[in-house]
Amino acid sequence: MSTISPKTESKAEFLASSFTRIIANGKLHALFNLVMAEGRRILDDDNYESVDQKRYVLNTTLGETKQALAIAAKRTIRCCGYPLEARGGYDRKTDHHSLLVRCTDCGCTLYVEEQGERRYVPGKPDRQPVFVPKRAARANITLRMARERAGYTEVAAAKLLGIKTKRLRELEMDCSKTRLDLTERFCELYRCFSLDQIHWGREDAYKQKGEVSHA
Repeated sequence: MSTISPKTESKAEFLASSFTRIIANGKLHALFNLVMAEGRRILDDDNYESVDQKRYVLNTTLGETKQALAIAAKRTIRCCGYPLEARGGYDRKTDHHSLLVRCTDCGCTLYVEEQGERRYVPGKPDRQPVFVPKRAARANITLRMARERAGYTEVAAAKLLGIKTKRLRELEMDCSKTRLDLTERFCELYRCFSLDQIHWGREDAYKQKGEVSHA
């Protein structure tokens, strides 16, 4: 993988602007697979003089799209308030493009790959959630704080999560028994890198500890 440089970012600025809102709604994985599949489909319709020429045009086009996604992800995803690092990858064996976004402060990493696959950077277990902390992230916000930081009202967040507003309010008061799939949806929607970044317990217990959010 190679870090996306500022020089190449400028070529994808316009395209990135159309991706930010979608990523802000927690749809990075779906968006990545959609634009990659669409790029392959369009290029398959064209005629090329050789297989090598087609592969070159395909990888160049998908590479630029991937750069735009990286820019949009860095603008949208939030973690510790420090700059994010975005890296694009390509596996010659599987012919899959991928995207890696990492927090430069806590090291939490988000990996997205073509074909709808969600996996860790090599060496990490496949059983873990989508969001990968290299070391424990700071649990410095409640579920309510995460929603407010992301700019969602109760009604809007509940609708995007597919739950009732009343249920969201209950979870914001006590989210200790939240299902794993729902906790991952919360993190994606609220643009948190790690499940550990949120206090998964009673809100009043969090306040009693005297913890203050600096997000």
